[in-house]
Amino acid sequence: MGNTWLLLVATVLASACGRPPAPDVSGRWVYAESGESAELRLEHDTANGRVTGTFTALGKQAPISGRADASALIIEKVDDVVSSTETGTMVGAISGDEMLLTITQPGQEAVALRLTRQRGSGSEAAGLSAGGEPRPESGRTPSDPVRTEDESFTPSGPEAFTGSWEAVSDDGTNTETAELELFDGIVAGTIRSLERGYYSGRVTVNAEVAIRGTSRAGGLDLRAWNTQNGGPESAVTGRAVKRGEYLILRIGEGETGYARPGVPVVQSGEGSAAAATLARTVAGRVYSASTQSSGRGAFVGSRVRLALCADGSIEFSVSDLASTGGAEGVDMGDATSRRGQWSVVLLTGAPVIRAQWSGTGSSYSLTRYFRVQPSAGGSRARVDGTELPATGSC
Repeated sequence: MGNTWLLLVATVLASACGRPPAPDVSGRWVYAESGESAELRLEHDTANGRVTGTFTALGKQAPISGRADASALIIEKVDDVVSSTETGTMVGAISGDEMLLTITQPGQEAVALRLTRQRGSGSEAAGLSAGGEPRPESGRTPSDPVRTEDESFTPSGPEAFTGSWEAVSDDGTNTETAELELFDGIVAGTIRSLERGYYSGRVTVNAEVAIRGTSRAGGLDLRAWNTQNGGPESAVTGRAVKRGEYLILRIGEGETGYARPGVPVVQSGEGSAAAATLARTVAGRVYSASTQSSGRGAFVGSRVRLALCADGSIEFSVSDLASTGGAEGVDMGDATSRRGQWSVVLLTGAPVIRAQWSGTGSSYSLTRYFRVQPSAGGSRARVDGTELPATGSC
């Protein structure tokens, strides 16, 4: 990125037909790396797919407009500049809360930025649409059960949240700690993300977040901000609850669970009615979705597939690929595919799918947890916050 990146323009891609409902991409998307930063603030009308908002970079801010589908942000206009091959392009490939934004301008190298959605800010934090009306949860059909706090919620006073908490990865190389105290009715403290070298044993602090919580309805209403590059003015909102003996922090669709030091966050699912029900409901099902957009030589596409076979085997693949097109087009994106065995365990008290991958583990973790919430009819499931239809069996 450099001083030439002052005029940012958009791209027009042709719409594809027959796509699944588009997730709501509203919110604040941020890039920050090597002293450079950029920000997209988006309002998404999922009824017609239109997107409006602002783009900020190098101290400049411009209004934007366009549209979005399940895998692509399609900006059609930045300020008064309409996209074209002569003025430049801007393409965003979306996967959950990650966006690979590619900006091209004639005669210049393409710039690719990886943005992360900051859940809980702006109107999204209040669950409101641009017009101030309550926003329905994205991708949910009327027949699907709405997740509520009451499903696994232990009402608790503010003192129950205080003290030391931690979440340690299976291989012990990543730990999150929370130290919370009660001051005049306010629960306050710090969450730290720590990484320990597998061979060196050296511990590095990767992130530090300050939180403040006020008691309401048996839980805490939260404000949280990164202490390394922000302050209370940049806080996002969330909720803290107790699930049995565990502390649960929820920001947007995300959920992080903590236990008291020495207490494992993962327990066996044997003897748990909830674990048995989940295993029975998802066994033998394949959940998958794919989308793509293309036009004027550019392409953006994504695919995700989770197969939970009845014989205990699991297959998971995900890809996000994009191309800017043209004679000097840039291809980007990545793809992942894993195989292994699955079972149901209790992760901070809630039933989840544990995948134990086949392989050496030299280049990736051998364990992953999927939070799968099947719909009442079994026709779809919410997998780590993303709605996926059931498309087959295995």
